[in-house]
Amino acid sequence: MLRVFERGIKSQDVSWRIRTNEEIDLLIKHTLRYIKAQRIRWVGHIIRTDKEITVKRITEWRPTAFGSIGRPRLRWLMSERDWEK
Repeated sequence: MLRVFERGIKSQDVSWRIRTNEEIDLLIKHTLRYIKAQRIRWVGHIIRTDKEITVKRITEWRPTAFGSIGRPRLRWLMSERDWEK
C-alpha cells in the first residue's frame, strides 16, 4: 500500500519522478523501525502502570486451561449414526 502512495515524488527541478525500489525499501525499513520503537516505548509505559489498569491486567493474563490442538475427534455415536444413513 505504501508503494502506491509513496511512488511519485517531486524532484529539485520541479519535475515529477518515480522512486526506485531501493528508495522505497529504505523508506519502509525506516518506517518499520520507528513503529517497533514506539511499541517498545508503549510496553515500557504499561509495565510501569498500576495493576488495576485494564490494559496491564490483559497483558499479564495467562490462560489457565488449554484446548486440544487440531481437529476435534469424531464421537462414536456420530460415526455410528453416519453408518446407518
